[in-house]
Amino acid sequence: MADLFSNVKDAGYVALGFALLGIQQAQVQRRELEKQLRRLMAERCGEKR
Repeated sequence: MADLFSNVKDAGYVALGFALLGIQQAQVQRRELEKQLRRLMAERCGEKR
């Protein structure tokens, strides 16, 4: 029975790890999109950064 609880606990840690990786990837993609939009707005408004 202890093995079952240990396996469930380990699976929970793995799921949490994947969730954190997914959140981190979403943040990176958001930052990249923000950079692209800033660049585009600068070009459209005639500003160079």
